Amino acid sequence: MTVIETAGGSKPFDAREQRADGTNVLAIAPGVAVTYERNERTNAALESHGCTCIGIDDAELVRGLGGPRCMTMPLRRSGNA
Repeated sequence: MTVIETAGGSKPFDAREQRADGTNVLAIAPGVAVTYERNERTNAALESHGCTCIGIDDAELVRGLGGPRCMTMPLRRSGNA
């Protein structure tokens, strides 16, 4: 396993991209991930390790207070399905 730091560990960008959901990434296939476009340095770090990043605009998705990975989490509610 290889740990890839947010923004490639580059300060002060690592803290900014951490707050901008830089780690909220969804792996959809080996070496392919859905990421936020705004986290340019994190995406570059992933790509430097051979990952293909599919960047999405966050204007609407972030309104749901989630990101690529969070918005795919299963949810079970009691009562009506």
